[in-house]
Amino acid sequence: MRRRQDRITRWSSGWGGRIFPRLAATASVAWLGALGGCGSDNGTAPLGEPFLSGQVTSVVPSGSAVIVLVEQRPGVADAGEKALALVDDVTVVRLLNDQPGTYRSVSTGQWVRVWFEGAVSESYPVQGLAARVVIDSLGVGLRP
Repeated sequence: MRRRQDRITRWSSGWGGRIFPRLAATASVAWLGALGGCGSDNGTAPLGEPFLSGQVTSVVPSGSAVIVLVEQRPGVADAGEKALALVDDVTVVRLLNDQPGTYRSVSTGQWVRVWFEGAVSESYPVQGLAARVVIDSLGVGLRP
């Protein structure tokens, strides 16, 4: 639980407050409540459908994390789902061969599936903390 609290604190006081000001104002309170019962998933959870499947169109380094823009329909403005996700050392990242990865494994052009942890901002694009990222394809034109 301590790592998750540290992650929320980093979100609300660090890059989240600068990039996502609306969400950062209430993130600590809302996410501590939402995450109260969460435990470590050791790479097996979250189960269920991903929040979004799409192409990584932007990766911005931010300390020991990256801010990733994932687009369902890349290059088409205001079409399809889009999400900004913080991928950090707490995020479970799985590579093509189902091997574990890190936030450094995520790069522009990849096709990925993203699950969020806790609340997400209902903006366009949605914004939140990535719980899990599965990399399905490495190339720009190689949609899985």
